[in-house]
Amino acid sequence: MTPFHRIFWASLCLLFWAGCASQQQTAAVSETPVATVLTPTVDSLALHQQDSLRRIQAATLLAEADSLLAVEMRTAKLKAPEKLARVRALAKLAERQAKTAPDDLKATLTEALEHISELLENEDLERDSVFCRTAYRLIQLYDEHVKPISETDTDSPALAVYERFFGSADRTDIDDDLFIGMFLPKTQIPLELNSEVKKFIGHYSRGKLKGIFQRYLERAEIYFPVMKKIIAEENMPPEIIYLTLVESGVNPHARSRANAVGAWQFVKATGRLYGMEGNKWFDERRDVFKETRAAMRLLRDLYDLYKDWYLALAAYNAGGGRINRAKRLTKGSHDFWTLRKYFRRETSQYVPRYIAATIIALNPERFGFKPLHFQPPFEFDEVIVPDCTPLQTIADYAKVSLDTLLFLNPELIKGITPPAMRNYALKTPKGMGEKISEAVAQIPVSERLYFVAYKARRDDNLKTIAKRYSVSADALKSFNELANWNVAKGTVVMIPTTASVFHTVNYSLRDLSDDSLERRYRRYRKRRYAFKGKRRRKSPTAAVSIAAPHHAKSFTLKK
Repeated sequence: MTPFHRIFWASLCLLFWAGCASQQQTAAVSETPVATVLTPTVDSLALHQQDSLRRIQAATLLAEADSLLAVEMRTAKLKAPEKLARVRALAKLAERQAKTAPDDLKATLTEALEHISELLENEDLERDSVFCRTAYRLIQLYDEHVKPISETDTDSPALAVYERFFGSADRTDIDDDLFIGMFLPKTQIPLELNSEVKKFIGHYSRGKLKGIFQRYLERAEIYFPVMKKIIAEENMPPEIIYLTLVESGVNPHARSRANAVGAWQFVKATGRLYGMEGNKWFDERRDVFKETRAAMRLLRDLYDLYKDWYLALAAYNAGGGRINRAKRLTKGSHDFWTLRKYFRRETSQYVPRYIAATIIALNPERFGFKPLHFQPPFEFDEVIVPDCTPLQTIADYAKVSLDTLLFLNPELIKGITPPAMRNYALKTPKGMGEKISEAVAQIPVSERLYFVAYKARRDDNLKTIAKRYSVSADALKSFNELANWNVAKGTVVMIPTTASVFHTVNYSLRDLSDDSLERRYRRYRKRRYAFKGKRRRKSPTAAVSIAAPHHAKSFTLKK
């Protein structure tokens, strides 16, 4: 039986149980005065049915998300040998460039570290001495020739690899004097101050990581006021906001080695399940408002599933499948500290890291950081802008700062409004909406570009698409930034067209969203259960999922 069949039968059972409960309540009502009992009984029944439906929907979403994550992990493993070979070649090239072509070194090191960051999803590689020496050397070259590690940010693959190898707090000494007389506020998510948490507090507040964590806190001064409002609207614990310090350093542009994006680090598939769309030109996971709301709904679903905040956080990092397996091995334990020995190292450290980051953010001066001074929540006007309009052009015509437009619209990956989207709601500085709207209307038609969107089907390639629309295949390849002529099913291809044709079509965000990974997953799932025979009767792990955003030998980096 597939996971989706199990969800279907579980849904029927819940609805049957809800129906039985309603019959019992109806019988109880018939024996009591209608005036005093009838109305509350109907209200409670409606609430009960709504709650049952919401739980079924949440379980379906979490199961779908976990299955998608599992497929991505399998796909990554299949590509690992190819990436390892590429890393070895890039490492040799980087050694030569460090001596003869330093201007080209940054691109080489960045590509190599991106591959290493993705490969480190497989923890077995950390025991490969050759791989580790290569990674250490590449980090050292980056630190010496490109940028000091202490100055890098969460969107840098160098920092991701550095934290993976040197992010363990096992050898950190605990300074108990720091915790004497410290008062922890009562919170909905418990803040347990044990030795593991104390080690991570010391880890974050010393050495290179102290400067990096200070930058995280400074970004929190900007984004936390906006996030707090959404968290309150979603009726979630206020202290959940500090999870962004661990996930991304409160950076909307952050990208993890698992290709999770945004301040709350959603992978693409799970982002779509929770209402965030995207393609090569826009990615709503970078939108602080939309991603925060999606994260709250996912975390609430996880908490409803496990009834424990520590397990909900662990599932947010690793996926529910791993949590469920650990629970089975411990005969149903709900204690994170008991289960953590069955998790991967990253997940076993995830909750202690969260608690440590929360305690530091609540008491920054005690641990040597600057006090937090939160800015007022940034406000904006929305202006409807045509498709494929560069923000630089809008800034020039409206005489506004390009940096301000980029800050308010981090979801625009390439600094232009999405091609083929006729009316895009652009965020602009508060009070300047009318001025910018007038400036956009003055942009000459000659500076406009028009596109239609085509979602690739099976066996499509750029040449067949170009022939169908009578355009140049080379132009399609260049504008869509494709490496070859092949196009995965579900990929959105932008095709240049005329104004008259453009005005005959209209797309929603979902129409323009690249769903190639989701479609490949569905095809894989269908094949997977088609040939298993009797093995289909086994009971696989129940699902949940999400992304994650850390042994180490030491070596000397440039100070």
